[in-house]
Amino acid sequence: MSLLDAGLAQLGIDCEADAKAQLIDFVELLIKWNRVYNLTSINGRQQIIIRHLFDSLSLVHYFEQYLGPEPFSKSKPKPISSSANNLTTKQKRIIDVGCGAGLPGLPLAIVCPQHEFVLLDSNTKKTRFIVQVVSDLGLKNITIEPSRSQDFHPEQQFDCIISRAVSSVSEIVAITAHLCMQKGLFLIMKGTNPRQELETLTDEVIVRFVERVNIPKLDAERHIVCLQAKSLQKPLLSGKGLSGKGSGGKNHGIA
Repeated sequence: MSLLDAGLAQLGIDCEADAKAQLIDFVELLIKWNRVYNLTSINGRQQIIIRHLFDSLSLVHYFEQYLGPEPFSKSKPKPISSSANNLTTKQKRIIDVGCGAGLPGLPLAIVCPQHEFVLLDSNTKKTRFIVQVVSDLGLKNITIEPSRSQDFHPEQQFDCIISRAVSSVSEIVAITAHLCMQKGLFLIMKGTNPRQELETLTDEVIVRFVERVNIPKLDAERHIVCLQAKSLQKPLLSGKGLSGKGSGGKNHGIA
């Protein structure tokens, strides 16, 4: 069994051959472009698969369980298939804020073709790479937005906001609040448990859970923070606000 097949099995993802091929093609394109454009500090095919693909795809479980009609029921989700005929959650609008080289949004869009993804980042070098990947792989469910989240004002808000190591939890909520519909979800990927970061959140979001996740072949801490929006009509960050880096901020805990 290949590294990819073993990791997908451990994550509970039943992935079709075409989707697996697209994941591998994405890895190869990332390796190729990274030689010139320094898109990621992770080098080597195996490490990219583990630290980028598997890490990103750990969110699929949460899409299946929490983007459905009863998001916080205690029922255990079924294994996920990338076949459009077998997916159990209806189409949702998901935005990946500060996506960098397309992580986690690009692998998720490959495995979850029923959802609509917007990948947002202010770094045009990285968004050019994403444009190339989307074209080469023929992905139809991705829109690329070369913008900071504070400057992006779509006509329709999103069911779910995802973010991977962009900034602190409270900063992420503050700069993306206008993008999230009422009762929408934030799924924020962190390294160590961000207990202190949650202390600056206001009561306009509900902390649904903070859960440690096991990434195949990775000996490092990973946590998923799930927040649910109430009424997000004013800034949520206490104090003076943001660092000004927006969706292109520092890495906060995932290497």
